[in-house]
Amino acid sequence: MGLQIPDLDDRTFEELLTDARNRIPVHSDDWTDHNLSDPGITMLEVLVWVAESDIYELDRLTDRHIRKYLRLLGVEPEPPRPATATLSIEPSAGTATQIYDEGVELTANTAGEQLQFATASSIAVTDTAIGRVVSDTAEGRIDQTAANERTGLSYYPFGERAGEGATLYLGFDGDPFDAGRLDLFVDYDDADLPDPASHGDEAVEFEPTASVEWSFFTGGPLYKSANWRELQPLADTTKQFYGTGTVRLPEHADWDEAVTAELFDADDPLYWLRARVTVPDHEIPPRVNSVETDVIEAVHRVRHEDELLHRIEEGASPEATRENDGPTTTTARPNQEFVLERTPVLGAAVTLDGVTWDSVVDFDASGPDDRHFVLDHERGVVRFGDGIRGRVPAPDQSVRAVWYDHGGGQAGNVGPGTEDGTDTTWRFDDARLSDVDVRARGPATGGQDAESTDDALARLKTDLRTPYRAVTESDIRYLATHTPGLRFGRAAVDVEPRDSEGTCARHALVRVAVVPESPRDPPRASEGFVDAVQCHLERHRLLTDELCVESPEYVAVDVEAEVEIADGFAVGRRVEAVESELERFLDPLEGFNGEGWPFGRSVYRSEVYEAIERVDGIECVTSVELRADSPGSYEPTGIDIPGTALVYLDDATVTTEDQADRCGEWSQ
Repeated sequence: MGLQIPDLDDRTFEELLTDARNRIPVHSDDWTDHNLSDPGITMLEVLVWVAESDIYELDRLTDRHIRKYLRLLGVEPEPPRPATATLSIEPSAGTATQIYDEGVELTANTAGEQLQFATASSIAVTDTAIGRVVSDTAEGRIDQTAANERTGLSYYPFGERAGEGATLYLGFDGDPFDAGRLDLFVDYDDADLPDPASHGDEAVEFEPTASVEWSFFTGGPLYKSANWRELQPLADTTKQFYGTGTVRLPEHADWDEAVTAELFDADDPLYWLRARVTVPDHEIPPRVNSVETDVIEAVHRVRHEDELLHRIEEGASPEATRENDGPTTTTARPNQEFVLERTPVLGAAVTLDGVTWDSVVDFDASGPDDRHFVLDHERGVVRFGDGIRGRVPAPDQSVRAVWYDHGGGQAGNVGPGTEDGTDTTWRFDDARLSDVDVRARGPATGGQDAESTDDALARLKTDLRTPYRAVTESDIRYLATHTPGLRFGRAAVDVEPRDSEGTCARHALVRVAVVPESPRDPPRASEGFVDAVQCHLERHRLLTDELCVESPEYVAVDVEAEVEIADGFAVGRRVEAVESELERFLDPLEGFNGEGWPFGRSVYRSEVYEAIERVDGIECVTSVELRADSPGSYEPTGIDIPGTALVYLDDATVTTEDQADRCGEWSQ
């Protein structure tokens, strides 16, 4: 039950005046004229008006009050967020192949408006392209070059199993390290996958145990390890092909030993790099749209340096001060405000006569001698203290922004470019890259205006309903399935101490079985997946609880069924349909009622009968036999499943009944 908020402004001016006038005889016998013409009544009306105004203000919650309340609960309205765009660049013949530092500026022209962006990291520009892409896996060797170059096609670089030794070969038509470094952009295809989980604003700490090793070819037999020299990535934001990102490879000290070769029937000799799965622990085998060079990320943010700020005079607005160039020096007055030239502002560093002052969220914790300022991101205003909370600057000092980042907001969410330039076109502002063609791979996204007070309050209310402490079983299950960065399937919580054949110790008080989103049969969580959930729960568990995370035990079920096919249906296709229905019914993630097979639920023959009979074209089911491996145990009615175990279909054998008219008979 929520608190009842009192209505303090519950009396009108007339009610207050009447009450005050009625009390005059209590305090004065000589005051007998209570008419409106009496000067005393006039004074009384003025005082009642002041009281009524105070009561009105007392009953109102302003943005300032709400922001203070939010701050007490650890919530700050979010500042503007910059949009991010992924861009493909095509160097011209005269462009120098080299590494350019972070912050190279670009301009996006959209609907007659120019928006400034900057590269989010250093970029290695090369005119070398990938000429051949080949996957070599246990399923066979596939030339993926066409799929890698064609928009709308995706492929499995390590095959649909991503087993140990699965290899992706990349052939380059020139020296891939001509810039001194190679940045490979991996466009991960997650269109059919659930979004990675999140939990409030907690950061992703998932570190996969799957491992992909990079190396380059030095000549000789292709499959001889000695002919490949390992490359240790400088950075890998794909997290071993778990998502979209960039693999940054350094030029090896022995790169001069690399050779060109016509591998895999290539038309021309190419330089070859390979990515090889050394630890096969992907829950979902990687599927990508492309692997490319010369792809960069740009952010709607531009840094400006050494700007003299203008003071907002009393009664003036920030906009008027920018237009009229107000005074540039401080006074001795408290709460002085100075404006930056451009808004919104993402961050700033400010000095007064060369002395650095520190940016703070507010002056609540500031003392009278603290050199602090508060930055209003949306208005682009720098405010100083009042001498009690935050120091008042000495008079006649110049206020300078050593640097500030301008950008952010929904204005940066521009659409993708088009070939005829009717939407958004991009170009580098840097003269060294002026001849480089830039093409957006999609719209710029993620830009948000500064969060309003009402939106911050709504976010707090939502956050208060989010479990952050693992108290009940449902809390633990929620926290497990919302481990940041993981694509989760399901989880089960067992609070009964029991023996286990899994990884959990026997004394663990609470055991959590986790199932990732995975096409594997059965879907098993990798060691990195389990560790991430364990760490997340450890952060939120009760001090007295012992939690242990593990993959569930799986019971492999074999089904032998005999069915009678209705007239007019093809036998072969009906048999395949029955096998598909059995696989769906016993699926750990989507089986039973569509939400996955219940943890620890037995498999009953009667329910298998019903599942098969739901298939179109099945006249009847004449017999069903079930078998299971350990730890399941066979019972006359079906298979008993222990604890938090799950089942999956290991094998299905479906035969058809040759003898007609068996459907009316009772079968066990």
